[in-house]
Amino acid sequence: MTLLQFYEKHRPRTYETSFHHHQICHVVERCYRERKHGIVEVPPRHGKSEIINVYAPAWWLQEGHHDSHFGLVCNGQDLANKFCRASRNLCKLPVSPDHTSEWKLTSDKSLDWTYRGTGINGSLAGFGYSEMSFDDLFKSGLEAKSEVKRNSIIDGVVSAAMNRLTPDGIVLATQARLHPSDTIGWLLSSEERQFLRLHLPAVNESGRDAWFEDQYSGEKIVFDAYDALWPSRYGPKQLKAIYDRITSYYWMAQFQQVPSLGDLSYFDVSVMPRYSMLGTIERLWIAVDAAQGETEHGAYTAFVTLAQCPDGGNHLKVLNVKRGRWRPDIISANLIDYYTAMQRRYGVYPEAVCVERAAAGFGLLNLPMPIVPMIPKGSKEERAGATCWLVNRGLVQLPVEAPWLKEFEDELSNFPLTTYKDQVDAFVHGLSWELRKAVDFEPHMMEQYALQHPNPHQEQLAEYNDVMGEVMWQDEFGHLDF
Repeated sequence: MTLLQFYEKHRPRTYETSFHHHQICHVVERCYRERKHGIVEVPPRHGKSEIINVYAPAWWLQEGHHDSHFGLVCNGQDLANKFCRASRNLCKLPVSPDHTSEWKLTSDKSLDWTYRGTGINGSLAGFGYSEMSFDDLFKSGLEAKSEVKRNSIIDGVVSAAMNRLTPDGIVLATQARLHPSDTIGWLLSSEERQFLRLHLPAVNESGRDAWFEDQYSGEKIVFDAYDALWPSRYGPKQLKAIYDRITSYYWMAQFQQVPSLGDLSYFDVSVMPRYSMLGTIERLWIAVDAAQGETEHGAYTAFVTLAQCPDGGNHLKVLNVKRGRWRPDIISANLIDYYTAMQRRYGVYPEAVCVERAAAGFGLLNLPMPIVPMIPKGSKEERAGATCWLVNRGLVQLPVEAPWLKEFEDELSNFPLTTYKDQVDAFVHGLSWELRKAVDFEPHMMEQYALQHPNPHQEQLAEYNDVMGEVMWQDEFGHLDF
């Protein structure tokens, strides 16, 4: 019996089997039979959790795999108990012991539970699992946006659970895409792990947004366009009502399965003009966001070069972006090399190097270049909100192509829902310099910069005053013989 047949036999009679149920059952069955990891991205209340956490374990046991050990982790213990009991009720085999959150087949002589469900605050230690399910470990956007909370769940729950897998153990994950570094984002971040990935948004008007990807073989199937994934239950009218009563962030995360702020995004990259020729560079400056240290998965140090070009209406151009994970002493050397490279590449000396007075930035303030110290006020989001209008009005241009372009665009368009914000932070510093925001550049901190860069208009005015003073003196006192 296939998983789909088992599901149709035992599902509530008021339900009907729709297209997405077929796809979910097909992918999950392949994961079980082929021992491959799986990711299922489907809107809420569409039956994915029931199929994965209730029907699939009971079906697999009915298939004769009595030595299997299923693990389930949810955001809360109550939800884990619900799925655990529901799967137990479908299992027709003798069970003992039988508890609310765990049960075991009588025929299983191992020390592990046949099925064990826990919340993110529960313990996974001491037990092994052949099948592990992660079901919406982040319950809200507030949790997902918190780096501390994300690290706590990823390190303390996801990593710990995967360490309990048997050699041929598999992981099945579902998660509303509340952040690029949520459960699914973290699982996909490693090139060493492959998945059977099913991505079915609630609406697929373009005909490109719904697909299945076999990362083991490289196969990808794109599904035809549709107005509603489950038209008999959540048709276009119902989806429109949902869209109207929730924010675009939750619509994108839960119903379109994309970690994005939607209409609430700070930077609209789609309106940024593209340049293929530089033209004349009038002014050029560099902005720096320096990380505290060098760690494998820590923050990056980012350099961003901006320029003002009079061609085409005084647009700003993003000339170059560089980032890396470097020790503080290496950051200084790399910044000197980068400063020199920009001057050689574009033939213009950078008028300023904007460095945030934080983390490793303190070690850069005395470098032999026109350093402008910054004391940013407010959060990264507040600073981005003060400068993003330059981008959204189409006043900042990007190159048609560049090695750094894709990563920069992705981080900019998804900010602040990004794993790293270093490139955006440096970019915002650069925009702040152009706008000369007093919030970032305090007058007493600009003295050294002013000494290094005297205003040429002031020099001309001083020369003019000297000449005119001499002429006036001659007119009035020239007849006197001194």
